[in-house]
Amino acid sequence: MNRDITGAATINGQKPPSENGVGQPSDSRADPRSVAAWVLSRVPRRETWSSLSRLDRAGLLLLAAFMVWAVTTTLLNHRPVQPLSPYLVSPVIAVLGVVVGRRLVRADPGPVAVGLVGIVAYVTLDVVVRGGPAGGPLGYANSNAALIVQLMALTGLMAVNARGGRHRLLLAGTLLAVVALVATECRAAMIVSVPLLAAIWVAVARGVRRRWWPVTLGAVAVVGSAAAVILGAGSRSWLPIATYGLSPARHVLWRDALTLWSHNPVIGSGLGSFRRFSALAKNPDLTMAHCSILQIGAETGLIGVGLFTAILAVGFALVTQSSSTVTLLATAAWTAAAVHSFVDHTLEFPAVVLAAGAAIGWASGHNSIDSADPSAGLREHRGYRARPVP
Repeated sequence: MNRDITGAATINGQKPPSENGVGQPSDSRADPRSVAAWVLSRVPRRETWSSLSRLDRAGLLLLAAFMVWAVTTTLLNHRPVQPLSPYLVSPVIAVLGVVVGRRLVRADPGPVAVGLVGIVAYVTLDVVVRGGPAGGPLGYANSNAALIVQLMALTGLMAVNARGGRHRLLLAGTLLAVVALVATECRAAMIVSVPLLAAIWVAVARGVRRRWWPVTLGAVAVVGSAAAVILGAGSRSWLPIATYGLSPARHVLWRDALTLWSHNPVIGSGLGSFRRFSALAKNPDLTMAHCSILQIGAETGLIGVGLFTAILAVGFALVTQSSSTVTLLATAAWTAAAVHSFVDHTLEFPAVVLAAGAAIGWASGHNSIDSADPSAGLREHRGYRARPVP
């Protein structure tokens, strides 16, 4: 609360309704109806479809099309539709994550930073105390690791524009996330976290000037990883380096998914068909193919894979709406989420999808802030420590 030239109390330059035009109380008690009206006037209006950007609308349409197609191919294959299927839940959670990320970027940064580091601390403690395949907050080590990688990305994104104690707190949260990641013993997550940690270091230490190269490298990594997994699934044996961090059961699951995909390559075999097809799926821990691209291909065909690929592309496009430094970090986070999902069972967990969406929302939410800051361009020059002026 501030004071105007007359000495009257103001909030964001506006006088509360309990005061008259010159800032003097009009009554000892404020009218509850006027107070409520004033409070409601300060609440941001809901975004309508016309107010969304083209990328936002494209993303929503693609997610909706993916959900509709998942139901359609299931009905075409005469299979029952499960309303709580990840194909129907995860897209909604992703949108929620983007909304949360965009709200947080405009919120008071102090409480947001403390809350995020608190979540990282809780996850770390839970993983360390209840470690193992069935430990941690999500009850599955590899999904815990995927969540930790996205939390690591969020602490890095917030640390870029933080200063002083808040900056140090967020960097401490990043290091704490590294400890939690090591405790999960998930090698795949550790591998995809290396480029992310490098991106955090570059962003915090000096920033970057170009947007195109992080997105290009991320897209190449996603396409290359997907191609390698599909080729590996079709091979009879794996190279020794390919078995690092991957159990032999992965090869069987991937081969089963690829075989099922070949039975109906265009439209897939419907949701839940992989569980009925693979002999290993009788094990409760192996009901999924542990590869998003093969699972989607087997159950929704080339049409589903095409929609999934387009959704990933929109994610890359959304992060380019921010500054180059934020784009670097968000691209690394999005790439890590995609590549990890190609070798593990991650996107079926709402917490992982929510965190990944929040990173996209945080990055794309900087668009309006940067455009309103006339000094935003200066922060792209080499040597600038990417922190805002107070």
